[in-house]
Amino acid sequence: MPFNSRTVVPKGANEALVVKLEIGPHSTVLLTQVTLEPVAADYDLFSEHFQRQPPTSIIVSPLYPSTQSQYAATFAHARSRGYQSSGHRFPVVVVSYRHRRPTTYEIDGVTVFRTNYQGLTELLSRWKFSSVVVHFFDEHLAIAFDRALQLDESHLIFICHGAETLFDDLVRESGPYFAPPRRPDGNDLERSRRRHATLAKYARHPNATWVFVSQWQKLRSEELLGFTFERHEIIHNYVDPGVFVDRERRPEHRHRILISRRWDNERNYALDVSVRTILELSRRPFFGDLEILVLGDGDTWDALAAPLKPFQNVTLRRSFLSQEDLSALYADYGVLLSPIHYDNAGVASSEAAMSAVVVVSNDVGAVTEFRPLTLGTIADACEPAALADIIERLHCEPEWYLQVAGESRQHTQKLLTWEATIGRELALIERRPVPRALRTDGRPPLLSIAIPTYNMETMLERCVHSIVRCERAHRLEVLIVDDGSRDRSAEVARALEARYAGIVRVVSKENGGHGSAVNTGLAEARGRYFRVIDSDDYVDWVGLDVQLERLEAETSDVVLTDYTEDWPSYDWLDPQDLYGNLPPWQSLNIDDMVDINYGFRRWGPLLSTSTYRTDVLRRAGLRLDERCAYVDMEYNVLALHEVETLRYYPVGVYRYSQGRATQTVNREAFIKKHRDHERVIVRIADYIDARLMEGTARHRYALHFVLKPLVVLQYRILLEWICDPKLARDFENKLKRYSFAKEVMRPSAKETSRKAIISMGEIIKNALPHAFVDGIEPAPPVEQVRALKLLKRVARYFVPHIVVKTYKQQT
Repeated sequence: MPFNSRTVVPKGANEALVVKLEIGPHSTVLLTQVTLEPVAADYDLFSEHFQRQPPTSIIVSPLYPSTQSQYAATFAHARSRGYQSSGHRFPVVVVSYRHRRPTTYEIDGVTVFRTNYQGLTELLSRWKFSSVVVHFFDEHLAIAFDRALQLDESHLIFICHGAETLFDDLVRESGPYFAPPRRPDGNDLERSRRRHATLAKYARHPNATWVFVSQWQKLRSEELLGFTFERHEIIHNYVDPGVFVDRERRPEHRHRILISRRWDNERNYALDVSVRTILELSRRPFFGDLEILVLGDGDTWDALAAPLKPFQNVTLRRSFLSQEDLSALYADYGVLLSPIHYDNAGVASSEAAMSAVVVVSNDVGAVTEFRPLTLGTIADACEPAALADIIERLHCEPEWYLQVAGESRQHTQKLLTWEATIGRELALIERRPVPRALRTDGRPPLLSIAIPTYNMETMLERCVHSIVRCERAHRLEVLIVDDGSRDRSAEVARALEARYAGIVRVVSKENGGHGSAVNTGLAEARGRYFRVIDSDDYVDWVGLDVQLERLEAETSDVVLTDYTEDWPSYDWLDPQDLYGNLPPWQSLNIDDMVDINYGFRRWGPLLSTSTYRTDVLRRAGLRLDERCAYVDMEYNVLALHEVETLRYYPVGVYRYSQGRATQTVNREAFIKKHRDHERVIVRIADYIDARLMEGTARHRYALHFVLKPLVVLQYRILLEWICDPKLARDFENKLKRYSFAKEVMRPSAKETSRKAIISMGEIIKNALPHAFVDGIEPAPPVEQVRALKLLKRVARYFVPHIVVKTYKQQT
């Protein structure tokens, strides 16, 4: 946390709190006070600020100035100060995985919060903002926005500084000094692929406006990415004329040259070219008339600046200056030497030009958009001789120098006026997105999506909005099946129905469980295809769009798509590779899918991956158990006898939210609902026994890809988590009545049981002879089996009841 900030640290009663102070090199710190005060366990820095003074808009950025780093994203801070000068105080939210705890501080009157991506998601889910201004948008921020619950009515304004859209160029242009240009490696290519997909997705977001800081950046971005940004603005970076004031120029100012850069090992800054330009000037007769100041700091300062040390008229000052200090320096220096290999924003050069400093640079990127070629101070290439020639002309022609300084100042003032920059941005922030009109085209829906809903008032909007956001939403029927919710779910559903009339339809029913809601959705569906999206999950609307486009001509009985697990504690998504060995887009026969090399690896159709033809499900008589958990496994198999063909679309559609305490897929829920899990297993076993012919491919698939994993899991629940051998025996007796019992019970189920009993031996060491227990695992396999059988009998009668009971509670 930076100085002059506040944070909340959870602390136990017997825990010590250690405060560590870090001071950077070449620094002086005056620490006057550290204040510690107790707060309630549910204390929230965001709520304290937003409830007292609810902001209409917020600014999101991964970087922002603080006492730790005054130069991080100064152009973003300049914008905030510009908004503030007009009476708009928008808080800034700095997001990084490094910020594990929320922190808040103020800088120049701007309120700044620091948090991680999970904190941003929670913030955007709890508070509605009319506009969200984003600097340096990337795939991690996109995930947080996808997860957020309250963003559908917010105007998203993405201000692009270069790295967001020009990453392919920057990879090629970046790299260390004194080394060959970088070649993109595998990590670069993968990062580029992810960012390209993110930009393509949000470039089509109906509530998004993209702000480019130069016309060149916008055109080059579209050239690299291969698509256009329809809703966009060109707004240059703001330069505050109150800070960079007009300076009177005299002829002698042309002899005083300034170089001010970060001296990091990043060749894009072209500091080696600046040094070589000075070396070139040193061989010219007028060099002694020049006075050169070199400013900055970084890990290559010593190496890069070394050739300049012998010159008496070159001053090396290893330090950074604030904008105010730099502006004051422009009063004494009249030329800024600023070559660069790649530039799309022109911030530093515009700040100098605003103070009537003549900028000597080269023609690359957007440089000439800010410094016209007609001025004559822009070299054709980033070459020392060409830059030295311009400085020599300034030396030889003082009248021309004064003319260029005046024209450069006038051009910058005209280009970067308050009205042309901050004024336009404020108008954009105050603009409200126009709701997209969604209407069906009169045809029956192509795809019906059933959303079973029970007490999901806080999650339902995100789910529905993510679906209808796709461009082909008019081909959808979204059925919200309210399963007797006791919260505001029905009210939220009706509001969505009114907003998306003709596409969203609400079906209300008495509570009957997830299976009952799916049954109702299937009965009500009018679409040619049918799929289920749980209300606490959501979709990738771009992937859904691809699926809808393909479904127009689809004839397969079932279509498989990919799904992604979304763990809110991480700032990335976890795509699941279930069907990677299936040939994409090809029609396949279900009977060919049993071979693990040619077909399914682990699972076949799942609720999260499968889209069925509606008539196939109805012919199969699909009806899930009611008032029972885990019926999604029934959905995965009970229509199998009617499925003939399938097709795999290699696109991610379903986003499966993980990690919530109320989910039925966590350990505690499995223990509590183990009877439901057993009931589903028996239902599937009955189906296999009655509807699938033994020896067929479908029979083998249902046994080994659906039933057997469930049986293994049930043994684990009963023996490892509940630790009740009697329940396991009862379950095993139910399975024995099926002809295929041995296939699903051995070896995996028995192996799980064996391991559970071995682990139980650790618990009962105090109740049985140590030699007996210790001798189990080292014994030969045959003796192990005998020992385990004996252990089960002995444990049943001799293990003290209190030991077993305690073990259950601890587990």
